[in-house]
Amino acid sequence: MSTISNKSIIIKISFVLNIISLMAFIWLGFRRWHATHPENKPREIEVVMFGDSLTAGGEWVYLTKMNNIINSGMSGYNTSQFINEIPGRVLIYHPKICYIEGGINDVFVGIPINRTLKNIDAIIDSLINHKVIPVLQSVLLTTDSLTNLKCSELNLKYIELAKIKNIKYLDINRHIAKTGILPEIYSEDGVHLKKAAYQIWASIIVEDLSKRR
Repeated sequence: MSTISNKSIIIKISFVLNIISLMAFIWLGFRRWHATHPENKPREIEVVMFGDSLTAGGEWVYLTKMNNIINSGMSGYNTSQFINEIPGRVLIYHPKICYIEGGINDVFVGIPINRTLKNIDAIIDSLINHKVIPVLQSVLLTTDSLTNLKCSELNLKYIELAKIKNIKYLDINRHIAKTGILPEIYSEDGVHLKKAAYQIWASIIVEDLSKRR
């Protein structure tokens, strides 16, 4: 009985080893095939959309018809939290350009304007130091007039900062909030955007990129 039992164990072990060898062979074959087919290589990222939930809500590849753009939006984040996210959400992709959007959450939680400005300044410096072109976008207006007063004040500071840093400033509000307030047709809840607004925003990005080529 002992001999039969030992033979049974050996057969089972041999079977398992053969299965493992076969799986390893298949895996190595797949790796070789994957490496020799360019279409399977990770896409190169040239453009990063970096911001809060407003950026996160955009389907940028679909909206811009570009495969080299990535969404690095972070829902609920303020500009203080942005700074620590730069390495893992922007620099990791080695992009050529980064579109920065943020500040509305700073307004909501009462972060002083000067603090927000210092945060944006630090983000811009970090990108420039890593040879990434920063583009600063406006704090998007809402359907609330009082909130918009603070947003507009912050946007004036953003414009000044962009001039000092010699970088591009994109006024998204000029296209989706022409009267100084976000129309309800463009908003889901007074803050976040509907598809129609994202289409306009994306067209602004595409136009800016076309001017750089």
